[in-house]
Amino acid sequence: DRPASGRDKPASERKRGGQRGHPGKTRALVPESELKAIIPCVPTECAHCQAPLTQPPTGEEPLAIREQVWELPPIKWDIEEYRRHCRVCAECGRRTWGCRPAGAPRGCLGFRAQGMIGVLTGGAQLTRRVARVLLKELLGLPAGLGTVSRVEATLTEVLAPACAEVAAAVAAAPVVNCDETPWRAPKEKPWLWVATTPTATLFRIARRRDADAFRDLLPARPGQIKGTDRYSVYTNSIPVEEHAICWGHLLRDFTAWTEHAGPALQLAWRLRTLAEQLFGLWHDFLHGELDRPLLWERLEPVRAAMRKTLEAGVASGIAKFTGLCKNLLASWDALWTFARVEGVEPTNNAAERAVRQGVLWRKVSLFTQSERGRLYVERMLTVKTTLRHRKGNLLEFLTETLRAAQVGEPPPSLTAVSI
Repeated sequence: DRPASGRDKPASERKRGGQRGHPGKTRALVPESELKAIIPCVPTECAHCQAPLTQPPTGEEPLAIREQVWELPPIKWDIEEYRRHCRVCAECGRRTWGCRPAGAPRGCLGFRAQGMIGVLTGGAQLTRRVARVLLKELLGLPAGLGTVSRVEATLTEVLAPACAEVAAAVAAAPVVNCDETPWRAPKEKPWLWVATTPTATLFRIARRRDADAFRDLLPARPGQIKGTDRYSVYTNSIPVEEHAICWGHLLRDFTAWTEHAGPALQLAWRLRTLAEQLFGLWHDFLHGELDRPLLWERLEPVRAAMRKTLEAGVASGIAKFTGLCKNLLASWDALWTFARVEGVEPTNNAAERAVRQGVLWRKVSLFTQSERGRLYVERMLTVKTTLRHRKGNLLEFLTETLRAAQVGEPPPSLTAVSI
């Protein structure tokens, strides 16, 4: 019998939202030393019989319930004025104007204010016009589109060392997951590429979706395992022994074939069932119920049945389905890399989650109109995503990077942020 598909399952009777008995989450109380005020709320009469109250409770009951209220105070900016005085030379009669100190920011915004604009347009991926509204109405900072654009240009320049550092870390990683998604540009069809590890993620916008763009993203390094989908650029560029093909994509492919009546239906159901058994064993491995040798042993019947079914698919001569089966048999070893190599997963979910940020940015923005705009997107995505891996703070990192660039100090290390 065929297993029931998702659409055949009965609807759940549970209501939406949190279920009764699930563990709740509340905001942690801040220390009393950080409070603006402590306001005692003491009852004076009984809520039941209205008798006067004078005695506190006895026993183990708390004397008070602590409830803290967070309020946003009006933001008052720290504004510094640099008065550049003029002096006249007694020898030549020419004027000389004083200069700002070496560590002072250029323009009308300080390092932290510039970093905040980067957080809005690059971190939160807001359009410049929406960012202007927040800057003015929430933060009380009037800023024109030109100011926002100039800050983005500055950030694009100063973040280059951090992105080069991430590129080197990703290139040296033992396991990398890769993916790509369309980008927007006038008169072009560029692609946003991503290469991610558990501690660093690199983004690049390329003009094409080809092997050259993939090599620019991730130069070939012998021994490095690359997890991807079955796009031909990956399968043709990566040696089979260094490739890990995503079973999540395969499960969706098999499921799609089960939803169409035809001669491939029974074979597709068999492939889908075997893929589900594979994920069941993988979850047992993740939960510590299997070690790696035992995982490989338990997968042996799944592998044998999978190969037999794929060979039957090739022999069937069914249009397109035969091609799918041939492709998988040609990449056979890459299907089982996750079971052999530590740190490899059976899906490409890590890269898909990472590239999703680019998809959301593409949807809310029009397109990038210049090379500088493309660099801003890929560098801000690289920095913010890598900081998210390492539990870093984007505003603090941007602020320190801008300050270091101004005074000529080495920029902060992105890959040195503690995890």
